[in-house]
Amino acid sequence: MTTLQRLQLEQSEKRQRINELLGLGDQITDDQRTELDGLTKRMGNLEIELRAAIVAQPDPVETRTDSPEGRERRSLIGKCLLENYLAAYVGNRPLVGAEQELATELGMVGDIPSVIFTREVPAGELETRAATPAPGTVGVNMQAVEQIVFASNLAMRLGIEIRDVPSGTAAIPTITTAPSTAAPKAKDGAADATAGAITVQSATPKRIPAKLTVRIEDIAAFGNGTFEPALRTALQNQLEHSFDSQIITGNGTSPNLNGLINQLTAPTAQGAELTWPTGIGVVNAFIDGTWAYSCMDLAVCVNPEGYRKAAGTFQAPETSGANGEYSLASYLDDKCDSFFTNSRMPATASSGALNKNATLIVARKGHDSMSRAVVPHWGRFSVDDIYTDSAKGQRNFVVSAITGDLMLVQSSAYQLGAWQVQA
Repeated sequence: MTTLQRLQLEQSEKRQRINELLGLGDQITDDQRTELDGLTKRMGNLEIELRAAIVAQPDPVETRTDSPEGRERRSLIGKCLLENYLAAYVGNRPLVGAEQELATELGMVGDIPSVIFTREVPAGELETRAATPAPGTVGVNMQAVEQIVFASNLAMRLGIEIRDVPSGTAAIPTITTAPSTAAPKAKDGAADATAGAITVQSATPKRIPAKLTVRIEDIAAFGNGTFEPALRTALQNQLEHSFDSQIITGNGTSPNLNGLINQLTAPTAQGAELTWPTGIGVVNAFIDGTWAYSCMDLAVCVNPEGYRKAAGTFQAPETSGANGEYSLASYLDDKCDSFFTNSRMPATASSGALNKNATLIVARKGHDSMSRAVVPHWGRFSVDDIYTDSAKGQRNFVVSAITGDLMLVQSSAYQLGAWQVQA
């Protein structure tokens, strides 16, 4: 166990004991009050030691890349180009060179290793080229390709972990029932015989595709310094957009992923249009004393309409001072870990139990060092469908991420809420 892990474990144990003592209320004894005082002081010192341990602990990824094997692997990845993988598929020929070596080393012959999508392209590889002008025309300096814009990653912001896993079914065991209840007993009293329970969640590989169409004339541009990073970024962005959407809103019906919202209990609809008090009440209800100790442990996401409604909701004008000019959105963003919107959130319901209500996803982050939700990723991308539209001089590359359903490791760490955004 590392120093950081030991300190985190001690912090968790002491926080639990503090909550137990605080729960005694007026029944707390002098000895317990002294114990509480000591625990409070120790928690203050623990914060300092934890920060020092985080700074002192080397990044395991950096440690690997600084080793001879890590440097060799990083050098090999740096030599691989996505365009070479695609060119091999177009020509129906085997991979050669660095691409073949990396695929063999990772056991991914026939697929594209996902690591090449995150390789850094040195500045020297990026180039602009002057297109040869026709007589009487002005020369054109070809600039880097600009990308289409998607919403930022929502799963990551909610603390959902994307975990690379080896071949086979991914399985995560979680203690879901604590061992014998630690309750006081009378003299000669027997300890409770409550058995602890471990639940194993598993996920099998599924495919999330992104389609890229390239003209044969454009394939001749392979090797252009701006084409390679643009190609990688375009596919990466599209895959991330589809992947992130499935993680959040996948309905679990094949071939969709079983996403976060689908695995949580549906929220109770609000029967009246959002006001400052009702908005505060909805969010405060998520403070449970185990996964959220205050508003600062809550990350709250709502769809754009819900956010706009909160941004336009103020305290009553008769309140004194500037409070009447302080929007609900500003207040929540100030008091919570975060309050934000994302276009991947479900649209406001127009019928049914949640009619006129916008759904909120709340991530309780009181134990942010723990895995709360995990999505397995098998570290590879498959390619198919390169022959459709060949008569048009086009090649369709359907590049698919191999991933699995979201595994809700700690179901209490996430919850859904709702507030009415329309009259």
